[in-house]
Amino acid sequence: MDAGFGAWDNTGTFQLIQTQEWTAQLQYFLPVNAEVNIDLEYGHLQAVNVYNLFNTYVAAGQTAAAQATFDYVEFYAANIYYALTKDIKLAGEYDRFLTHYIDGNYPVNNRLQFTVYYMF
Repeated sequence: MDAGFGAWDNTGTFQLIQTQEWTAQLQYFLPVNAEVNIDLEYGHLQAVNVYNLFNTYVAAGQTAAAQATFDYVEFYAANIYYALTKDIKLAGEYDRFLTHYIDGNYPVNNRLQFTVYYMF
């Protein structure tokens, strides 16, 4: 078994890491001959028992384990698509990723992308 799937808790019992994930998406086509649509997404992944498994490393000052272990990740996205012509489509996207590590660090990754599609 890979070491990333489980750990020993502070009582010496081996436990698997329990994860929960859910995603929601909303898509709306504007009433302009369906040439414009907007897409919104949210996702959440959480390791519900990881803090109980790794808090002994944090208490012992072993920050490498705490810095490498996250308890949840959130994802946000917003997209807009526009059909300029039947052959040319434009798209814009904004994404935001937030990772929460058990040592309290919250790195955030923001991304912006524009795309032009030519259908031939």
